Amino acid sequence: MTVDQFRVCLVSPPYDRRKVYSTMGFAAPIEPPLGLAFIAAMVRSKGFDVRLIDSTTLGYDLEDLGRIVAEYRPHLVGIGANSPVYTLAVELADKIKQVSPSTVVALGGCHPTLYPDRAIENRSVDVVVVGEGEYAFAEIAAALADQRSLTGIQGIVYKSDGQVVHEPQRPFLKDLDLLPMPAFDLLPMHRYRISLGIARRTPAVSMVASRGCPMNCRFCTSPGIWKRHWRHHSPEYVGEVLQLLTSRHRIRHVQFRDDTFTIDEHWVRGICDQIEQRRLPLTWDCYSTVGLVREGMVRRMRQVGCNCLSIGIESGNDEMLRKYKNTSKAEVREKMALLRRIGIRTRLFFMLAPPAERREHLEETLEFALELDPDFAMFLPTVPLPGSALYEELSVAGSGAPDYDRCAPNFQEVQYAPPPFSVEELQEFVELCYRKYYFRPSYFWRMLPNLLNLDTLKRGWEAVGQLPAMYFRTRKRR
Repeated sequence: MTVDQFRVCLVSPPYDRRKVYSTMGFAAPIEPPLGLAFIAAMVRSKGFDVRLIDSTTLGYDLEDLGRIVAEYRPHLVGIGANSPVYTLAVELADKIKQVSPSTVVALGGCHPTLYPDRAIENRSVDVVVVGEGEYAFAEIAAALADQRSLTGIQGIVYKSDGQVVHEPQRPFLKDLDLLPMPAFDLLPMHRYRISLGIARRTPAVSMVASRGCPMNCRFCTSPGIWKRHWRHHSPEYVGEVLQLLTSRHRIRHVQFRDDTFTIDEHWVRGICDQIEQRRLPLTWDCYSTVGLVREGMVRRMRQVGCNCLSIGIESGNDEMLRKYKNTSKAEVREKMALLRRIGIRTRLFFMLAPPAERREHLEETLEFALELDPDFAMFLPTVPLPGSALYEELSVAGSGAPDYDRCAPNFQEVQYAPPPFSVEELQEFVELCYRKYYFRPSYFWRMLPNLLNLDTLKRGWEAVGQLPAMYFRTRKRR
């Protein structure tokens, strides 16, 4: 079979976004499946006919996808699966095999990478891609098109004559610039958005410019996936992607979803230079940590359109800050004052009830958030995610780690409560934090001008149905 006759389909499984994002539905982002977009671009560059289906954004359910597969008859389907949607990915694999038994189904993403042996046990999964999937998936497609075995393809686990075969691990890519630019043209770019209020200009979309993170946060999945190995695209590559987004897709705001965007100041300044030299008509935001907020770098970022930094503060207690973030309340106050002087808005994340936290720490965290008064505050119960040190500790101890292999957790609800807390107590406190923070009259009037844009108006009817319910539910709990 020739390459152009071999049909490939990449699918992001359908899920209920309201259960995955720990925020009210109208405020939640709708993000493109960037990992699949990179894989699609690589496979297409080899001459294959490729379809990329973001089923959740398009409103497709399993029955819809079954009909699409039956009509398109792909020879190979790749399904992206992070931990929160893993069970849904397996259900999708079952549906594909039901309507097209001869289609080879490959599973990739964070969860299969962490637990490939468990993933390959699923009856409808033929191949598991472990780690970065661009080259591995393209090699799988090439082998199948040539009717060759998958022997020798690094970074995969597969079934052959009833046996499970483990190929050697594929090394991390050294030069990310070798990858084709993501296949944004295969996605419904006009439907994407970022969290409410972050972007003052729309359309807005998320992208990544690096992979991994050198930090070793106990509650983060990144160390388990990337082994603390950080790599990045060159500023020139990032500039080309931004140029593509602004010129072809009319994007006016980009959110860099890198784990920690501000690791290398020289690299960040290089991206700033690209934005300036190309005269890109966009604003942008990114993620950082307290210790990596450097005045000169942040001022340069502000000059070329950066309007918000998202920072994990986690706690309002100095003991917990030293333990989890290697910082202090004094340093947090200093960096917040700096960002205000420069004119960059802030979105702060607070982690409620990590192990060893006491009841009084919860109150301290809420009080600290109110004192700092960022533009946006996220109060998130501690979630044990596969790949994190916390998850592995709880799994070994049998202390309540969610079983992502068997259920899709509802992240609108507290999933884990360490002693001395109960799930109900933490749920009440999370709701109290949001009510006390966002229903302050002073906050409302301060933020109102920032919310008067088309994106906010489009989400208005969603908000009408959710805000009153949230307010009265949390009010009656206290």
